[in-house]
Amino acid sequence: MKTIKPINNKTKYDEWLSVWVASTDAQLSDDVNENTWKNLTDPNIPLFGFMAFDESGKSIGILHYALHLTSGAIEPAVYMQDLFVVEKFRRRGYARALMKEFLARGQNQQWDRAIWLVQSENEAADKFYQEFATKLEFDFYIHGIAMLKRLMN
Repeated sequence: MKTIKPINNKTKYDEWLSVWVASTDAQLSDDVNENTWKNLTDPNIPLFGFMAFDESGKSIGILHYALHLTSGAIEPAVYMQDLFVVEKFRRRGYARALMKEFLARGQNQQWDRAIWLVQSENEAADKFYQEFATKLEFDFYIHGIAMLKRLMN
């Protein structure tokens, strides 16, 4: 049985951290990890998430998303920032369960739209996401501002 739970102030930091660190290839500093956790568990910050657990109760997946206002709609939009399942648990339906829970919450809370990015060469992810959404053909631009400094350290 796949268990999906929302991340909140009852979620255990260590359970989340083990999956988060794996998802980032341990490339982020402890300060960034701790700040991400603080934001995920602060009810006043519009950053949210879900965790997936295997049959034994071990954390094996995460999905993070940020709600934000948007022009052209009354309802908020949402940006899914992270979807990750530990490698040995992939292709067992955990990512699909996380996505279904995420999109069900969006339906329940009447979000205007959900968006996310996929690396163009990640064919498996591209095929997976096409089950849930329409792929648009846009070029994506980013100016890193503080991100460039962080990545160079």
